Amino acid sequence: MSKTGYVTALFCATKEGRETRERLDVDPKGIVGDKFYGRDSARAILLTSHKSYKVASSAGIALEEGRLSENICVDINLYRLPIGSRFRIGNISFEIAQAGTLCKSLKKVDPKLPKVVADCRGVYVRALEKGSIAVGDRVSIFAD
Repeated sequence: MSKTGYVTALFCATKEGRETRERLDVDPKGIVGDKFYGRDSARAILLTSHKSYKVASSAGIALEEGRLSENICVDINLYRLPIGSRFRIGNISFEIAQAGTLCKSLKKVDPKLPKVVADCRGVYVRALEKGSIAVGDRVSIFAD
């Protein structure tokens, strides 16, 4: 493992709204208890880096973690990893499933936000096993 970072925030989208969590239970279907659990495993978990928030800030848009609708926020940039790349959060293995997409709700945060983060909203990841991740867990990228 060559590069490391840490989980700084976790979020779960429930029927009642988005919730900040200290821990998430994950498996190959997504985040247990999330409203998108089991729908599409390639789009069930959105991981965002602090890089996205820095890009928004440089465009004059101040955001708190979670405002990009991510499930996992980390302090390491995983956006350049190719699809299929694997990494660990704590003891759980994940893989990059696809590039993040933009959602219409970002315009509600700021009308400029979708264009500002078009290339860096995040990546969709898939848990390769069942387990729990927590704020503060180490993120480790597997060496090529």
